[in-house]
Parts: sequence; C-alpha cells; structure tokens
Amino acid sequence: MVLIAVFFLFVLCWRPSDGAVLPQWVYRKNFCPDPYNISMWITASKRINCFHKLTSVNSNEQAMVYHCMPSSFLNETVEFCGRNVPVAPGNCPIYNYKVAQNTRPTYYTCNNFTSGCPSAVFESKEVYKHPECLEIDSNMKCFKAEKNCVHESTVSTSTKERTTTENQTIITTSIKGDTNSSLWDPSDIIENLNRTHAQER
Repeated sequence: MVLIAVFFLFVLCWRPSDGAVLPQWVYRKNFCPDPYNISMWITASKRINCFHKLTSVNSNEQAMVYHCMPSSFLNETVEFCGRNVPVAPGNCPIYNYKVAQNTRPTYYTCNNFTSGCPSAVFESKEVYKHPECLEIDSNMKCFKAEKNCVHESTVSTSTKERTTTENQTIITTSIKGDTNSSLWDPSDIIENLNRTHAQER
C-alpha cells in the first residue's frame, strides 16, 4: 500500500523538465526577480556573472546580458546571460532549448493574452517591463494571462477548474477546506469526480 501511495505522489509531482539537462550557464529558477524592482534584476545579473550590465545602452555591451524568462515548455523559469534582442509587438521572449541555446531568447506569440501583451517593440533584457510575460502556470504549461489558462487565482473559492491544454478537457470539482492552498488533495478530487459522475447518471 505504501508503494502505491509513493508511486501516486511521484506521478502527481513529476514534471518532464525535472530530468531535462540545461545547457551550461542556464539556471532554473522558481520565479524571476520582482519585475517592479530593477535592483533585484541587477543583483541577479551580478550573481550569475553576466559580462555586460543590464542597464547599459552601449550597443557593444549587449551580447552577454542578464535574462530571466519562461522556457518554451512553459513549465519552468530560467535565467542566463545572453544576447539582448528586439522583441516584436505581440510577443513575449522565452528561452528555447532547441533554438539559440544559451545565446539569445526566442519568441512566444501573446495575442491571446487577456491583458499585458506588449504592443510595441522592446528589448528582451527589459522583459521585466512586461510582467505578464513572466507569469506562467507551470502545472498548466501556459501564461497566466492567456484566455485558456485556468489557474487558482482566477477561480472562485468554492470551485476549482483545471484545463489541460491538450484535448481541452475540463474537470470541475468542489474542494473542501482551505481553498487558498496551492495543493489539491487527490482524495477530494476523486470523491468529487465520483459524486459528479453519479449525479450525471
């Protein structure tokens, strides 16, 4: 019975990126520095020894500047020193494992954001000026500002919804107890699913 419980917890907590190998000089973070505090970004830049200053406007000092952003999998946030590049309107910069590894960010189209999608060209190192480009739901693998990204902060206190981006499956469950918890009790979910199925019959 204990082995089944351990296996069940492993399945619930495991994410594919947990075993992914990052290129040298790219680091996983729980979150980026506060987008409203530039000094935190400068401190992070110094911590990982980026060669050029984040605030430099010199065109010769844009090759190795601090970046912090979601990866292309949208299930993790990474930081690295890379080339500062212009980001076109309607896009957020992301780190891509397959394209330009550890050299520069690539893009994610944000036209389906409910708010916060950049409407003008900006520099990738200044992604902090667009906080919605930094906020992901790592479990749902989506940006929190996306219309189809259902996450805890936008769901009522009596109901929680979870939408998988693949297959667009929606499960609605009423959760007992602390609705502000970021953890779902699997037994509550199963109980509520069984109750829902019984009512539908």
